[in-house]
Parts: sequence; C-alpha cells; structure tokens
Amino acid sequence: MKGCLTFVVLIGILLLVFPKATQQIQETFVKPPEPVVLQSGSQEDQLFRTVRASSFKIERDASDGVVIGTGFFIDEEGYALTAYHVVEFREQVRVVLPNARRFTADVVGFDNNTDLALLKVRIDKPNFLPLAATHPNVGDSILAVGNSGGDFLQRRVGKVIDLDVAASRADFPPGTMEMQAPIAPGDSGGPVVNAKGQVVGVISYIRIYEDESRTAYAVPMNQEQKVLGELYSGVKRDVPVLGVRSSIHASSFDPGVRVGGVQQNSPAEKAGLRPERSENVRMNDGSTEQVLKADYILAIDGTRVRNFDELIGVVRRKQIGEVVRLQVERDGKRLTLPVQLGARASVFNE
Repeated sequence: MKGCLTFVVLIGILLLVFPKATQQIQETFVKPPEPVVLQSGSQEDQLFRTVRASSFKIERDASDGVVIGTGFFIDEEGYALTAYHVVEFREQVRVVLPNARRFTADVVGFDNNTDLALLKVRIDKPNFLPLAATHPNVGDSILAVGNSGGDFLQRRVGKVIDLDVAASRADFPPGTMEMQAPIAPGDSGGPVVNAKGQVVGVISYIRIYEDESRTAYAVPMNQEQKVLGELYSGVKRDVPVLGVRSSIHASSFDPGVRVGGVQQNSPAEKAGLRPERSENVRMNDGSTEQVLKADYILAIDGTRVRNFDELIGVVRRKQIGEVVRLQVERDGKRLTLPVQLGARASVFNE
C-alpha cells in the first residue's frame, strides 16, 4: 500500500514539474485502439461491390506486351489515382470500367518518389471513393481491388500489419503501409479501403521471400496527404538517374557497382561511361582470349557505393540537372567522370 502511495505522489510531482514527461508516462499506459474489422461476410460483400464500382483496369502498351494495373475514382469529375509505375512514360492510358466500357485517361500529375499518379478519365460523374480522415491502425481490416492473375477487378481482403515502413529497395517508396493480403502484380494502383469504405492507401509493391511468401505495401492516402493537392495542380515530379543498368555478372567481390548497360544518349553515355563488353586480350603465351570487361562505379561525390541499390539511393538524393562526380575503375585505373543527372522519364523511354 505504501508503495502505491509513493507512486501516486511521484506522478503528482511530475505533473506539476515536468508536464511533458507526465504526458509520456500517460501515453505509455494508454491501450492501443481496438482494430476495426469486417464483422461478416455480407459486410465484406457490400464493401466489395462499392469499391469495385469505383475502380477500373488500366492497360498500357509496352515493348514486351501490355502492362496491366488498377486505378480508382476519387471525385465525381473523373479524377482518379493509381501507382505511377503503372502509367510511367505515358501521357495517356486506356482504362476499362466494371461494365467493360473503355475510356482514355490523361496523366495529370505524378510523383515518382512516392509512386503516385493522378489521372483524369473522360467520363461524366463516375462512382468514386471518399478518402479517410487519417491513417488506419495496425490490425484494421482492409479490402483492395485489383487485376492480378488474369482477374478483372476482384477483391483482396486482409489487414494492416505495420505503418510507416522503410523501403526495402531504393527505388521503392518510403513510409508505406504493410499489409497481409493476397496482392500481386496487376493489382498495383488499386484502392485500399478500410471497413467503412474509405481510401487509406494505393497499392504500390510486393516483396517476395525465398519461401515464396509475400508481403504487400501501399502508399498511404487520406485527407492529410499534401501530395494529392500537388498532383491536382499538375506537378510532375520525376527522379534523377545516371542512365545505367545493373549487370547479371555483378558479384560481392566487385570493387564497386558493375555497369551492365548504358542507356543511349543518357547522362552516363555522354560522360563516357562504358557498358559491359567482351574484349580480346593477349595472354602470356601469345594467344588471345575474349574477356568480359566492365566499368565499376566506386563512389558518387565521395560517397562509397557497393551495389546497384546503394547507387540508386545516392542518386535519388540528388537533383535532376545536378552535376555529380563519379569515381570509376576501368582496367585497373581510377577515373573521375563528371555527369549531369537526367530525369528518368526522359532517359528511359520504356
């Protein structure tokens, strides 16, 4: 009993002298909110019908076939959201509504770093989904709609398992929502809604593990997201690139990032960076032998890079048009090459 009184007195003193410390102690004892879950199959069915009616399939022609993705309306004027990588390199894409009607959608704005794009579909007063007031909580039920596996706007049900997740790769968006749900390629850009039918995210990417299990990630989307206003204003925010591709021969024994390919007319090519190549080398016995040679990027502006992911990460912290200095190893010699970074969409056309 005496111990309890001492604890109460201590809290009282902290309340008077250290109000911020007291607030932290109080927050420690606050129970996390109860997850908001779907209560029945009929509730899930009704939610799915509502979300599907506001969603659509996206088709984009590519050099190796047709890219499939998903999008959804967010207002009655025909504005819609999707993942940027679904519509990348395009000013227009085709969309297919649940009733199979086809329309053209214009890419109004995008942010490559957060993998979001705003579309304007040429349609009058479509069904649309409201945005949630804020982010969901861990454990909340979610329902998504997508087009993976040959499906046409089908449901993917799961739950939120983490928030504000760091990107597992430098070219993935940061601060995502992690979900346990059967999401796969083709679902990208689809809506993620809570049990009330309010949008809490846009499907972005999945991680596949060695045991073939997978985890899905969505870019948070709600009324608090400032990027949405920027997209409505027509912002088109790309990311900087060198214009190099990774090599299938890359190894942990390489001195730096092995350059597999160099995009034609890219900043890297203009700076003199060379792609992987076979060269005839004279051996000690006088014979010649073909040897695979490559340039290795060792550092960017003095920052060491050891693999392609680190290279992308350093470049993305720069600005489009910025001149950086690459430290390169070629045939055992060190070179310094100045490179002016370009925008991804203008360097890689597909």
